[in-house]
Amino acid sequence: MTKKHTTERYSTDDEPVLTIRKLGIEIDAGNGPITPVRDVNLTVAAGEIHALVGESGAGKSVTARSTLRLGMPPARILRGGLAVSGVDVGNASADELRELRGGRAGMVFQEPSGSLNPGRRAGIAVVEAIRLHTGLSRRQAWERALELAAALELRDPERSLRSYPHELSGGMQQRVAIAAALGGDPALLVADEPTTALDARVAEGLLELLRRLARERGLAVLLVTHDLAGVAAYADTVSVMYAGCVVEQAPAARLFEAPLHPYTQNLLMAQPVPSRRGEALWYTSGPAPEPHESVGGCPYAARCPIAEESCARIRPVFLEYRERQRCACTLVPKYVSALLGEEWGPALPLPAREHVPLNGVSPNCGSPEGHGSPGGDDA
Repeated sequence: MTKKHTTERYSTDDEPVLTIRKLGIEIDAGNGPITPVRDVNLTVAAGEIHALVGESGAGKSVTARSTLRLGMPPARILRGGLAVSGVDVGNASADELRELRGGRAGMVFQEPSGSLNPGRRAGIAVVEAIRLHTGLSRRQAWERALELAAALELRDPERSLRSYPHELSGGMQQRVAIAAALGGDPALLVADEPTTALDARVAEGLLELLRRLARERGLAVLLVTHDLAGVAAYADTVSVMYAGCVVEQAPAARLFEAPLHPYTQNLLMAQPVPSRRGEALWYTSGPAPEPHESVGGCPYAARCPIAEESCARIRPVFLEYRERQRCACTLVPKYVSALLGEEWGPALPLPAREHVPLNGVSPNCGSPEGHGSPGGDDA
């Protein structure tokens, strides 16, 4: 029997479903270890959609898969830890992992067709997931699968579940994959770029579906995505990753209104928007640190347009500047102080809709020269 959820909106006062603290992950790559995840801290509450964003190679997917301890070995937890519904994932036994994967946490992958066996009817994956974690009979599991399919808005649920994957559209395949992930009635759903293979309209419908599931079922959702427009519309909280670290974290509305970290600001300015039609897109030049490289100070220092000499030496501390808006940048206290004209302290109220000048340079920078406008004119 499925649990009944009544959560309309998540509460930050509740015990988190997912907790990640100072997580570092190392992978044996054959020719030496690499560290794709260096320092990740985040929590996801019941009913919350927490988006993990950042450029490719930032460590988002490795972080997401670590919540179910997938890919270990060759990956291993180097430091820190994570817990799902009170279960210490890093130290979980084989039996606890079987219960965790599908029972406490479900996973949806980027390519839906890769999650479904092309030689079996789509509904079999859903029925098997339900039976494995609930103990229901085959008939009861089939009825439960039909209920899930209807809740996930599959057209003609019975026909869809009796179809082979190739007979379903990409959007329908992904909804079947979500149904299988929810078969054990988990508290956490990890969605690793679930909309990448879908067109814009279908992707928007899927994000709306995830939000409804979070609200109606009290489901905690960790969403890995490159779709910043979707994050702005549907996520509750955003963690921005760069070179294996979370560099900024904030409620979605606050992050898009007043981003603090220079990388976050450049990431947002790289998005095409109608108001800048015809203009060159902003970008940050130079490569990000490779996972095998040691980073002594700020990982963004080599690419940051406002970096100082000390940034390459001093490791920034992840601090809270406003309620639930945290950032790891040694320069943030300097420009917060200059803006407010008073001594800096944590949780100071920053302007809601104005970008803060950084040392006289607009934070909305990222031209080929590293600052100013795309054309090089600072006027």
